[in-house]
Amino acid sequence: MTRANKNNRFANPGEEGRYIVWKIINDSKFRNTYFFEEEGEYTLTKLWKYINKCFYDSYGYRISHRDFGTIMMEHLLGKNGDWHPLKTYGGVRPFDSWMQEVAFHVVSAYLKEIGVVNRVKRQITVSTTKVTLFEHDPESCRFFIDEVMPSGASRDLLTVIYAERKPEVEIRAMYNMDVEEFEEARKKAEKKFRSLVLNNTFPFEHLVIADKNPRVLLESSDFTSKTENFLDNSYDNPFSDLFGVNLSNSEVEEATPEFVSAFVSKLKWTKTDQYVFISRRNGVTPTAVGDMVGRSRKWVDNRYMVLTKRFNSAFKKWYETHS
Repeated sequence: MTRANKNNRFANPGEEGRYIVWKIINDSKFRNTYFFEEEGEYTLTKLWKYINKCFYDSYGYRISHRDFGTIMMEHLLGKNGDWHPLKTYGGVRPFDSWMQEVAFHVVSAYLKEIGVVNRVKRQITVSTTKVTLFEHDPESCRFFIDEVMPSGASRDLLTVIYAERKPEVEIRAMYNMDVEEFEEARKKAEKKFRSLVLNNTFPFEHLVIADKNPRVLLESSDFTSKTENFLDNSYDNPFSDLFGVNLSNSEVEEATPEFVSAFVSKLKWTKTDQYVFISRRNGVTPTAVGDMVGRSRKWVDNRYMVLTKRFNSAFKKWYETHS
């Protein structure tokens, strides 16, 4: 990681970053110091210590300074030896910040390759997670809360906080609470929410809670695809055995509409849920479905995800009974 620019030699961090890139590519002495020496104006030492702590805290594994420098240099050099990965640095943000993101992915891939990450997985618990409902619109928050929480004071409190977005002062006045009482009630409600999410099979777990300290990113940003792609590709087709395992997915899809409609009509779903599920399954866009039921696209996406899970579970039970 680089040191602070005490001499103000560069107009901005991006200019300094481009300088480091040029030196790594063209100056062998600079390159050796940067990747393999622990002291110097420009070295990986600070980044190595930070990354090492993150992975040790999560997986109990330490990587040596030399091994860290080696795998980082090999990655940045690229398969063709032309430093193409390093050249992707665009100078938009500080080089340290860019290198930190690269290091997480490179070290994660390395530890997967040698079996460390697969052998010991980070434990996700109620105490290590946080509620992330504020990342969603109020309507989606109401949907998530209604799906997870049973009726009661905790559900009502989360609703006014996340779905109705009332100011804290107003909420405390509603419940006649002081600051400490409000914080205690909120923590209790959020803990219950996290516990219910983790101890059940809600398909939207990754949307409503997250690691409090997500220092180890095991997948690249490409892994987290758009919600619509996830919905369209995240479940197995449950009808292959029913209509013939030798049929392609498209052929199975053509054979199922009437069966799906009849099957769904037997489930204890509201008319809205039936419409959302059947329409989305038949290819109607989430925006069009939302317009018909008076809901947002996000609500439709989230609802379809839940209904797909429920449908597949119900169909599996029915098939096991009747096959």
